[in-house]
Amino acid sequence: MVRFLIDHAKDRDVESCLRHVESCLRHVESGARQLLSMVNLERDTALHIAVQYGNFEVVKELIKEDPKLAMCVNNVGESVLFLAVDRDLYDIASHILSATPECSCAGRHGMNVLHAHVIRTSDCKCCLIQSAP
Repeated sequence: MVRFLIDHAKDRDVESCLRHVESCLRHVESGARQLLSMVNLERDTALHIAVQYGNFEVVKELIKEDPKLAMCVNNVGESVLFLAVDRDLYDIASHILSATPECSCAGRHGMNVLHAHVIRTSDCKCCLIQSAP
């Protein structure tokens, strides 16, 4: 790419050079979107994996680049929002909701994000009730 720019700059064919650069950038952008939406055997996207590892910075970057990733569900029906809530990653869940309000709320076994939240919070309440005198 750099060699092409230098060669065309020497020829003073600036217009052709700019058109080629623009075409290359469109191609790279299209390829990046395809790469981001690729799935593994479990149909997890890069965003699913980032949430599973609790990597908030990667989650933010992926959503910024392609907000539609928050609509994807894997083989067992888990959305990234469900994974975040199920793993008590409420900072990630909050970011997903604020950045992509139309994200999927689906979860495994017919559950959704609210089921995961109730299960998580009710476990804590049961522990508190059991430890009360």
